[in-house]
Amino acid sequence: MKMMIFTVENVRELLLREAKTLKEAEELLQFADDDDEVSEGRFDDDLIEEIRARERLQWRIVQGLRDLLIFLEKFDAVVVIV
Repeated sequence: MKMMIFTVENVRELLLREAKTLKEAEELLQFADDDDEVSEGRFDDDLIEEIRARERLQWRIVQGLRDLLIFLEKFDAVVVIV
């Protein structure tokens, strides 16, 4: 049986890691947008859409972890998922 335990500390670490991934996706999109304006573009539309999808997913993950962290801090709780 596999179990996951979420504490304030490990959720905070996860949130920081996922926020960094979100920032990387946003930077890639900015680079792709700048690239389209400057030249013919090195990114094809499928790749840009994949990056946008990744950014949307990362944003949802960051929001969920943020909400979980607020809950854990407010109620001094630990969440166990079995």
